[in-house]
This record gives sequence, C-alpha cells and structure tokens, in this order.
Amino acid sequence: MSKIAILGAGAWGTALAVTIARSGGALVLAVRRAAQLDAMRASGENAVYLPGIKFPSALEITDDWERAVCDADTIVMAVPSRFARAAIVTIAHTIPSNAMIVSVTKGLEPDTLLTMSAMLSEVAGPPGQVAAISGPGFAAEVARGKPAALVAAARDDALAAQVQALFAVRSLRIYRSNDWSGSSLAARSRT
Repeated sequence: MSKIAILGAGAWGTALAVTIARSGGALVLAVRRAAQLDAMRASGENAVYLPGIKFPSALEITDDWERAVCDADTIVMAVPSRFARAAIVTIAHTIPSNAMIVSVTKGLEPDTLLTMSAMLSEVAGPPGQVAAISGPGFAAEVARGKPAALVAAARDDALAAQVQALFAVRSLRIYRSNDWSGSSLAARSRT
C-alpha cells in the first residue's frame, strides 16, 4: 500500500484524506498551524472546513510537514495557489526522489502565472512525476461519501493510471487524461 501525504487541511485536502483513510489508505494529513492541529485532534474533525465529518481512526494528522513527506510515495498538494510555492519550497529537499506529486489545487500561481503542476515540477519534482486531479467535486459531498467523478491528468498516461488507481475508492470514479495543463487549471470545482 502506498503512503500518501496530503499537504493542506482545508476542505478539499481534508475531504480527500477522510475518503482515502476510510478505504484503508495509509496517509497523513499535514496542517499548517499547531492550533489547527490541536483543535482537530481534540474534536476528531475539521470543524472549520468540514464540520460534522469525523476522522477515521486510520487518519494521522500532523503539523510536521517534513516528517509527513520524507517517506511518502505520493504527495498531494492541497494548499491554495497563492501559498503553494512557499509551502513546498521549505520541504522540497525532504521529498523522496521517486515520489509522485499530485496537485489538487485550482488556478495559477499569482506571481509567475504557472499552473500548480508546472510550479510543482519546477520546485519539487520532474514533470514525469507530477499529476493533477480535477473536478467537478464538492469537498463536503466527497467527505460524506457521495458519488463524484474526477479526472487524473498527467503528461504520461502510466502516471495518470497510477493516480487513477490510487484515488479510485468506492465513492469516487476517476477518469484519466493527458491534458495536464487544462486539468491543472480546472483542478476542482468547489469546496
């Protein structure tokens, strides 16, 4: 089983973490602030972004991003585009060289106008290891186990197939695409 590190505990990062953990995936959800971590541990949920969605016991949460990524097979970037580079730059040196990096962040980097996939390729891994997941998908519905269809996109079809298999859980139908740029722009529809 692949170890997944999800960076960013907003609605979308939390929804994916809860969904994969319910299906038996080994993963860690990395939060940005110690206060957020304490609140989530105390309540067993992300009351700010997904109130009422309890964490499965298999879900590990941490605010130590370096530890979260150092032995991960897959790193999922779920940080808003305006903060993504700053978040990944500080931990890029700890990302394993063979790790797959998956962006689930919508939009462009404000200063460079790069897609998140292009920015991640520049900072954290070669393009052959970077993919994107796009929607439509609503975080609250995904977290509640409602059916959703998403697209796993990568320049390489084999990588897209790996992402497709990794995220294909009972409630998610994952399609494949080689439209890496378009999927990076679309990323997901709503929180």
